[in-house]
Amino acid sequence: MYSTYPLISGYLSGTTASGLYEARLGYEYFGNETHVFSPAYTDSEINELAKYAGHFVFNSIRQFALHRDAVKDKHCLIRVNPRFSTQEGHEIYDPCAPGSRLGQTLASFEEDIKRYGEEILDEIDGLH
Repeated sequence: MYSTYPLISGYLSGTTASGLYEARLGYEYFGNETHVFSPAYTDSEINELAKYAGHFVFNSIRQFALHRDAVKDKHCLIRVNPRFSTQEGHEIYDPCAPGSRLGQTLASFEEDIKRYGEEILDEIDGLH
């Protein structure tokens, strides 16, 4: 599979990774932009990821606030959970299902704004 990377890299504008080793592989073998998302980041992992990724998707404003110093020169987004499902029969895989911890609901978004202040939004590039 690795032998195809030079061919594939000519067609990609970037890669997306869900962890450190995927991000490093994307950065080293494919170049261009590297995006990363994860339900949780550790302090040591985020510092290492910042070497490879230029775009970070955080699960909440709180999570972003915990790691903002490590990613201050990166593009940062907050994953939104609209709590609206469009499917039936696949609830176990549905990121909007009741009890899902993927993404920030409106209620938790409002709580985080109260906690960190509206100014924190100036450091966030968008929603995902």
